[in-house]
Amino acid sequence: MPETQPTMTLQTLLAAYPNTSALRQGELRSSLVYFAFADVKIANKTGTLGLLVADSSLYKETTFTMIQLRQLLADIQANPRKYFTFSVF
Repeated sequence: MPETQPTMTLQTLLAAYPNTSALRQGELRSSLVYFAFADVKIANKTGTLGLLVADSSLYKETTFTMIQLRQLLADIQANPRKYFTFSVF
């Protein structure tokens, strides 16, 4: 599988912020490396998000599950006694 290449290099991004401290540049560097790694996993269709993006049936099933969950929550709000029993003694 071909790996994607970042559009901007780390040095280019750091050069865009010349007045930041070394600590901030280190934090920025760590964040960019993490996001570049995540981007490669998504592009290579690995990991949860990569599979979700690549597999349309998984996307459709997830969407359908969310619709059912919203319907269930609406029904619980409309008819709480159907799902819960309350007693004082």
